[in-house]
Amino acid sequence: MIELNNYDQAIIISSDGDFYCLVKYLYEQGKLSRVISPDVKNCSKLLKKTAKEKIVFMDNLRNKLKSFLLVLVVGMTGRMSNVFIISSSAVLFVLFLSLFFLDSFNEFNGWKSIFAVIIHLSVTAIVLLATLLAWKRNLVGAITFFGLALYFVYLVGFNRHWSWYASISGPALLTAALFFINWLSQKKKLNNKV
Repeated sequence: MIELNNYDQAIIISSDGDFYCLVKYLYEQGKLSRVISPDVKNCSKLLKKTAKEKIVFMDNLRNKLKSFLLVLVVGMTGRMSNVFIISSSAVLFVLFLSLFFLDSFNEFNGWKSIFAVIIHLSVTAIVLLATLLAWKRNLVGAITFFGLALYFVYLVGFNRHWSWYASISGPALLTAALFFINWLSQKKKLNNKV
C-alpha cells in the first residue's frame, strides 16, 4: 500500500480469499478497478462478497467470447462474411503486433525509446501494408501471411519454446488459412458459373 498514491486503479487477478483484506481496502479507497478470477467455482466466497460488483470471472468471459464468435461466423452469410472475418482477423493481428511497442518504454529511456517505438511499429506497418495489398486478393493474402508466419519463425530461431511461435505465427497462419479458404471458395464459384 506504499504505492497507493502512485496509481489510479488496481486490478487483482486471483481466486484466493487471502486477498480479501487488500480487495476490501482498495474498494473502500475507490482504487479497485476489477478483481479477475479464473472461474466461479473455485473463487473464494469471501473474495466474491468483498469485491461485490467489481469481480469478473474468466470462464464467463470465455463463454461470452465463444458466443460472440459463433454469432459472427454463423450470423453472416455469403462473400461479405468471408471478407469481414478475414479482414477482422488481419486487423486484430495488426493491433496485437502494435501492442509490442509498449516494451520499448521498459527497456529504453529518452531518444532511444522513441527509436525503439519506431522499430516496433515498423513491423506493424509492414503487416498493415500486407493486409491492404491482400484486400480482395485472397491468394496474395494467403501467401503473404504464410510468408510472414515463416519469417517470424526464422527470425527468432528454432531454439524457442513452442509458445513463441504460436503467439505470432499462429494468428498469421490463421489469417493465411482464411484467405486461402476464401480463395478456394471463390474459385469454386467461378468454376460452377462456367
